[in-house]
Amino acid sequence: MGIIYDVMRKEHHDDNYKTPIENHNLIPFSDFIELLELYTDDELRVISEYLINEDEFLKLNFYYPYENVILDKKYIGYNLAPLNYDSHRDKDDIPYPTENFLEDVLLENGTDDYENRYFWKTEDLLSLECMVKLGLDTSTFKLCHKAMYGNARMLIEYHKKNEVLSDKLKKLENDTESNEVINLLDRLEIANTTIAEQKNNISNLVANIKSLDEGAVKSNDREMHPRTANNVSKIIAALTSELLKMDITKPYSNDSNGKIKAAIERQGHTVSKDVIGYWLDLAHKNSI
Repeated sequence: MGIIYDVMRKEHHDDNYKTPIENHNLIPFSDFIELLELYTDDELRVISEYLINEDEFLKLNFYYPYENVILDKKYIGYNLAPLNYDSHRDKDDIPYPTENFLEDVLLENGTDDYENRYFWKTEDLLSLECMVKLGLDTSTFKLCHKAMYGNARMLIEYHKKNEVLSDKLKKLENDTESNEVINLLDRLEIANTTIAEQKNNISNLVANIKSLDEGAVKSNDREMHPRTANNVSKIIAALTSELLKMDITKPYSNDSNGKIKAAIERQGHTVSKDVIGYWLDLAHKNSI
């Protein structure tokens, strides 16, 4: 947890302080679908089709938070209201939110309306047979959940650990005359240089893909000349397979498509997984 969380915990005089969302182990609808996309390496369309045919999943209880303003304590509290399928069906004729949500995902209508609005309980999700079939258990769920929210934080964490490691190695070097310590420092320096080079290569690749994607949007009423498309795919193949050592034989995998998509999003842009996959697939075919 972060600095604000620690301050709130101290104010509540509780080392085990948790927000209502954390206390009930809840996850937003859209975040869970994103987690499944990361875990299964499948497209959202495939995930939605799988879940929308699972009756047990469609009837799963969900929760929605509502604010409880407490002025004298100067903070806004959040309570959680549960809703189950049977009670919803008896009181309302509109479809259950789970089904609406999956249909929006399937039709690519966007899921912003569900952002932090509806939640599922983690233990309920993992107990479903359709999740058991996928092999999604508690430990795997926690790993994927941490990876989803950890990009920027992990970078800072790794940077801090790297600084600590460097300090320890320097101290060890001063305390001993062993050549092995010097070799470790040399390797660390080489590793840092390699990381910097790879980051630069990724930035160049993202810039190229962004320009290609923008060009495609501006001229979406005309097909790209075959020679131009051929040259572009060769450039992408060289950048990914030769410079970045990516495996583009699987254009929709996390090792290629996922990393490129994440790099683009870190720069504040968006490119769909299908667009990236199309160009990687074309690059692979032209590199054979």
